[in-house]
Amino acid sequence: MSILYANQLAMDNAAKKNAVMTIGERLVLVTWKQKTDSNWFGARVPGHLRSVELVTARIEGTAKLTTAYKLYVDGKLITPLNLQYTKERTKFVLDQLPSILP
Repeated sequence: MSILYANQLAMDNAAKKNAVMTIGERLVLVTWKQKTDSNWFGARVPGHLRSVELVTARIEGTAKLTTAYKLYVDGKLITPLNLQYTKERTKFVLDQLPSILP
C-alpha cells in the first residue's frame, strides 16, 4: 500500500499536466505493509512502514535541472548500490498520476 505526497509546486505542475519537473518540486512515496483490519471483515489497513522514497527537482552546479532520489527504510537513509535501480524508482514515482476529486 503506497501513497504519493507532493508539495504545492508539484501539485500545481501535475494539475497542468506538465511532464517536466520544475525546481523545488518534492514528491514523497510512502509504502506500508498491509495487515488485516480487526474491525472490518475482509478489509486491509496500513501496517508496518516499509519505505519512504523522496524525489526532488534541483539545480546542479552546471545549472542543469536534475532529480535527486533518496530511499529511507526503517527510518534509515539507504544508498541504493545500483544506479539503474535509482533511475527506475525515480521514473516510477514521476509516472504516478494524481487523484483529482471534483
